[in-house]
Amino acid sequence: MVELIRRVIPRDIVGGDVNKLRRMDAIVHIFYEVSGTAGAFATTYLVLRFGNNYSFFVTPVFFTFACVMWSLVGTHGFQRELEHGQPSYLVQLLQGAKYFGLSIWVGGKIIFSHRKFIWLPLGYVSRIIYSKYLHLTFL
Repeated sequence: MVELIRRVIPRDIVGGDVNKLRRMDAIVHIFYEVSGTAGAFATTYLVLRFGNNYSFFVTPVFFTFACVMWSLVGTHGFQRELEHGQPSYLVQLLQGAKYFGLSIWVGGKIIFSHRKFIWLPLGYVSRIIYSKYLHLTFL
């Protein structure tokens, strides 16, 4: 999703102009960093205020707030040229799912065909198991 927001959508908005893409990428990066930092501070406050279990109840409230803010974003007269022969949304969704599966296949092939990468699955799985069942917060 982050790659979609930072790479694909700006190119759809400003076109192929490299300078405009760089400026928009910088602006998106700034907003991304600010929202991530604000989210971390807000999460800390909410967990301290409501506890670990009840702090998740405010997620729908903030999601609704984000939807309202998103609906207020305007196009400022931007008219996108429709490309002829562009596949439909469903076709693009299926292509994305196909490429996601292909990336998993290629990643698995790389990990399990080269001996130097065989430690990766064990490292990731053991981190999840240790942090979940042994309650180690430093992993």
